[in-house]
Amino acid sequence: MNTARKYIVAGVSLVALSASVFSNSASVIEATRVKIASSSHREVGCSESTASFKTVIPNFEKLDTGFQGALAGIEVVVRERNGTASYGNLTFTDGGAAVTYNLRARGAGTRLRMPWGGGNVCQRAEGANISIEIFAHYKAGNA
Repeated sequence: MNTARKYIVAGVSLVALSASVFSNSASVIEATRVKIASSSHREVGCSESTASFKTVIPNFEKLDTGFQGALAGIEVVVRERNGTASYGNLTFTDGGAAVTYNLRARGAGTRLRMPWGGGNVCQRAEGANISIEIFAHYKAGNA
């Protein structure tokens, strides 16, 4: 009789342990990477310009600031770049609830003045463009 009780107690303990392991793993949320923006900028030959963007960060207070990207918790991925193009001036704004940044593009070519009519033309014109995606990294936590 004593032996039977030991097995029953051990079986109940094993079931309880298994249930707690499964319930804990079900409530844990893994760290998450979420795309919060896609931005592009293009310029034609012999011209250059900068475009400014502002992106709101959903649930910014839950950002994983341990992730060291372009900013703490923020990752920038360049998807396409042709010619002379770049991104920069990434900063948090609105108390960390948004991020601002610039995209710059400069088209190649040489501007030639026309001897008649006061106009000009772009010789060997080539456009430039840049496309980026911005991702927010969120902390792992409990549901």
